[in-house]
Amino acid sequence: MDLRPDRLESRVTRLDGLLAAASPALAGAARAAVE
Repeated sequence: MDLRPDRLESRVTRLDGLLAAASPALAGAARAAVE
């Protein structure tokens, strides 16, 4: 596992982008489950 700051930063950014993309879908699923 590479813990160089630049490598870690890109991984965090990718995770953040993934989270941002998944967020609306998760929110929609949660809303549908509640109703």
